[in-house]
Amino acid sequence: MNSVANYAYGTGTSARITSPTKGTIIALDPAIPPNRQRVTFTAEGTNLRWLMDGKPFAKGPSVQWLPWPGRHVVQLAGERGEVLDEVRIEVRGAGVKERS
Repeated sequence: MNSVANYAYGTGTSARITSPTKGTIIALDPAIPPNRQRVTFTAEGTNLRWLMDGKPFAKGPSVQWLPWPGRHVVQLAGERGEVLDEVRIEVRGAGVKERS
């Protein structure tokens, strides 16, 4: 990551993603319903916004995401939209198992 400001504007504390960590690999289980495989993202800081692959998806210090296969960039942004931290993760897994 280049020198993005990771100092939360106006808070006096640095903002950072605490989970997942950089390089995390998530394995989906086709036998488990997708809504039971949510991933929790956590961060330190206030007035935080989360972006997944550059698109906003949640606000707050702890959020849940329904994963889908592929490589993803998870970013943490401040009030003004400035990127404060980012991690790259990978989700692996087959399609959802059909009920018989």
